[in-house]
Amino acid sequence: MVAIESGQHDTVGIDLVAMCVNDLVVQGAQPLFFLDYLATGKLAVDDASRVVRGIAQACRETDCALVGGETAEMPGMYGPGHYDLAGFSVGAAERTALLPAGIAEGDVLIALPRRVSIPMAIRWCGASRP
Repeated sequence: MVAIESGQHDTVGIDLVAMCVNDLVVQGAQPLFFLDYLATGKLAVDDASRVVRGIAQACRETDCALVGGETAEMPGMYGPGHYDLAGFSVGAAERTALLPAGIAEGDVLIALPRRVSIPMAIRWCGASRP
């Protein structure tokens, strides 16, 4: 929703790949490939191109092959200019190299609070309506 409201479609693809690849890396795996899915009511070619460019950029940066994807037009399911984006990545690791390693009873987990801020003037109007 933030990408749609702000008109910044190029970074949402980067975020999508980053979140998927991160799930692999924190387990000690090497990302191998990524696939994406974009659904919309009516394809806005310029916006979709920017999304895919971001996905491709992130795949290059993470050494993860972009091997395919799907784009679906579903009239009536999404409001004008709205879309849904999903993806997944596959990685590989030696079983002996999986993380976390060496965790035992009595170990302490330390978590730091994180504040998320969005430096854009975006107003929330509730749920998207077709």
